[in-house]
Amino acid sequence: MNKRILVAIVLILLGGVIGFTSFGDIKYLSDSERINLNTAEKTDFDEKTFIEGNISFVYGPFATHEETRKSYGITTSKSETNYYIVGNFSNDNLFPKDAFYVILSTGDEDMIDKLDDAADEWYNYLTDENAEPPIVDIDINGRLWDEPEDSKYKDYRNQAFEDLEYIGIERTDYAVMKINEGVGKSSVIITIIIAVGSIIAGLLLIIIPIIIEKKRNGADEYY
Repeated sequence: MNKRILVAIVLILLGGVIGFTSFGDIKYLSDSERINLNTAEKTDFDEKTFIEGNISFVYGPFATHEETRKSYGITTSKSETNYYIVGNFSNDNLFPKDAFYVILSTGDEDMIDKLDDAADEWYNYLTDENAEPPIVDIDINGRLWDEPEDSKYKDYRNQAFEDLEYIGIERTDYAVMKINEGVGKSSVIITIIIAVGSIIAGLLLIIIPIIIEKKRNGADEYY
């Protein structure tokens, strides 16, 4: 098979696969409005949408999901996703009566460092009567998504719920959806552009040579 045709087919298939796997994002991208963690109500977390906001309270990580990829028995890559519990309130009004809490996941190393540091500060405050409330200010940008169904994850999560009951956070205070931090509209749009671009590039590799060949075979005639 001609190498050009082979490359074109690969590009078209790649674009199709990316588009298919991103179909869920594309489906609700156009009609989803971004909500704000600090002004939204808990019921706003019942459906998938995009979210931004500021985090002041962090607990965790209560679980870490490790994904390892291997080729012929050799580990080629490894990634980790940490799971935290965050509050929707600000430093100006800690633990208000209408506060609710959300599970947040992220695999971004810089964000993990920030969240871990904040969680340590909150742990020190909650376990030391003389400590001052920490001033935490972490911006997030992501989307609401379903929690994992894995039984081990649920065990770790439920243990975290039990731990936070000691500071007055009840099971009914948690939102339904969790936050996938770092997966916002811009990242979804970039994925769509890559998918469409791959398909167009593949089609052009097939169409342009055909057009050029037709022009070469055309004969000039004068009347």
